[in-house]
Amino acid sequence: MVPDLDVSIRDLRLVLEVAERRSFTEAAEAVHLSQSALSRAVNDAERRLGARLFSRTTRSVTPTPVGEEFVRTARAILAHHERRLREFALFRDGLGGVVRGATLPSVAATLLPALVAALKRDAPGVVVDIDDTLAHDAIDQLLAGRVDFAITVADGVPDGVEFTRWSATGSRSSSARTTRSTAERPFAGRSSPPSRWSGSDTRAASAR
Repeated sequence: MVPDLDVSIRDLRLVLEVAERRSFTEAAEAVHLSQSALSRAVNDAERRLGARLFSRTTRSVTPTPVGEEFVRTARAILAHHERRLREFALFRDGLGGVVRGATLPSVAATLLPALVAALKRDAPGVVVDIDDTLAHDAIDQLLAGRVDFAITVADGVPDGVEFTRWSATGSRSSSARTTRSTAERPFAGRSSPPSRWSGSDTRAASAR
């Protein structure tokens, strides 16, 4: 059973300051805390993690092997946290959002790059997250709500899935407008797909 490690974003930032500066005194100045308050906070984080993160002497502070691994983890968590907050701020202000899709690997490699590039030119605040996967997995992700759209073949389509054919005669959209509603259902309300794609068995799907 994985233990429940109760650490906060603040804990992560304090540990990183100490690790990067190799000094409680300098780290405390950077975060505007007294040295004793910072030391207590790090000690408390170590207690909750069940591991000592730093080796402390009168001359130096260095991460332990466990501490070095925690520092890598903390950096990754904070980078993800800050990125998602930026995405939320863009979405809140109507300037962006996250469009998540699942598609066949062949489509992801050959056809999607130009489409995504066009979208980013017209709506640079939009984050496009694409998972290349198998046809049935793409539909499963769509029905589970993990993606907003799927590009796959039409074989074995379950109820509740709305398909739009992407064919050689499909018209190219002149702009890639993204709003809250289109971020939730990226092809909702469009009479034709946003790009000219070939292959009569390729479909863009969205859950009704």
